[in-house]
Amino acid sequence: MKKEIEKIIRPELFQSVSSAGTVILKEDDTGAALRVLSIKRLPKGSIVFELDHSPKGSLKRRLGNAFKQLSCILNSNHDKINKKCDYVIVYKKDKEIRILLCDLKSNRLKRSDCAAQLKNSELFVKYLLSLLAEYHNINITPVFMKTVIHVAQPINAKAPTQQKNRQKATEFNGVKYLPVTVAGRNNSNAITVFEDVA
Repeated sequence: MKKEIEKIIRPELFQSVSSAGTVILKEDDTGAALRVLSIKRLPKGSIVFELDHSPKGSLKRRLGNAFKQLSCILNSNHDKINKKCDYVIVYKKDKEIRILLCDLKSNRLKRSDCAAQLKNSELFVKYLLSLLAEYHNINITPVFMKTVIHVAQPINAKAPTQQKNRQKATEFNGVKYLPVTVAGRNNSNAITVFEDVA
């Protein structure tokens, strides 16, 4: 399935997952309180890609703001249809394909906006799955999960201490809200484990 997904999604959107199962997710907004998130212990074979991509270098010069919208045919002024989550994680658990829609938030957590972003992302990913079915004969009926990872409170701590400060997630209207503690350089890095995220 990974090869087929790579055929329909631009290569620069994929995030590498280490052999130990760690992925590093980044937020490009320079004002964000959560800029770098390391998620450890992803299931083997996980696929991670961005929906909210900010191109850099020659790609930015060539494409400009093309990634600001989910599709260039959509009205860019519509207040809902272009909202999207930051990352999508596709993985297998108990012979079941699961798709985790994941959004990184700093201190401004508005649940209605988060719900709209995640719902719109689910609709878009379902469209991608329909392309896989149509052109690659891969029919997937996944379980969708939605998680917002947000800043709990900044502290000055080294990574091991930071992981010990794990807080419990809450759930609201089918969305998991996971607080993480930021630390590191510029107090904007966080570490979590996949079982807390999913």
